[in-house]
Amino acid sequence: KLYISNSKKGVNFLIEKGYPAKIFQVVHSGIDANTPIKKKKGKTLTIATVARFEPPKDYKTLLLAFDILSKRGFEFTSLLVGGGSKKEEMMELSAMLGLKEKVSFLGEKENVSEILKTSDIFVFSSLFEGLPRAIMEAMVAHLPVVATNVGGVPELVDDGKTGFLVPVSDASAMASKIERLLLDSSLRAMMGEAGLKKIRAEFSMDRIVKEMEEIYTQLAGRN
Repeated sequence: KLYISNSKKGVNFLIEKGYPAKIFQVVHSGIDANTPIKKKKGKTLTIATVARFEPPKDYKTLLLAFDILSKRGFEFTSLLVGGGSKKEEMMELSAMLGLKEKVSFLGEKENVSEILKTSDIFVFSSLFEGLPRAIMEAMVAHLPVVATNVGGVPELVDDGKTGFLVPVSDASAMASKIERLLLDSSLRAMMGEAGLKKIRAEFSMDRIVKEMEEIYTQLAGRN
């Protein structure tokens, strides 16, 4: 038998539980990265997030990071895409922090790529993860990513190259990394370009199909 996982983190977890490494193969989820999104320009920088308002997503830390940035005097707009049982609670927290003018709760959207093309930075806050497709979509859109260092996220985000990784539930660290990107347009562009190149090299649908074909060939050879 051969078991396929979409992240190295998942395989390592099972190996630590005592399963033999030889029964696992990592094949990352793929995404269409052939047509890069052309960015629209705006005066105020936009920070986007696409995630359900459900555990393990950690919107509270994200909003606290926005509060820190707001108190430091930064002008920005944040677009939060997603629905879920915690949405109302997070809307109340946003209002309590005085972020209503900066943070927009857009609900569930089908045109995520259109939202990403109007954005400048992508932020992803979670307590644990597999391999988040939302981050992949952001990288296709040339966006630098600030994300929590959990699960398969480090397999997507090369810290300091395609974005920044921050500790779980650390609003101060998240705010500091977002601040660096808000202040440096060259860094945003460099990380955005590096992210797209990484997706094309490691997560394109063509590559994933090729990897699966190789696995099937190996299995057929065993039989």
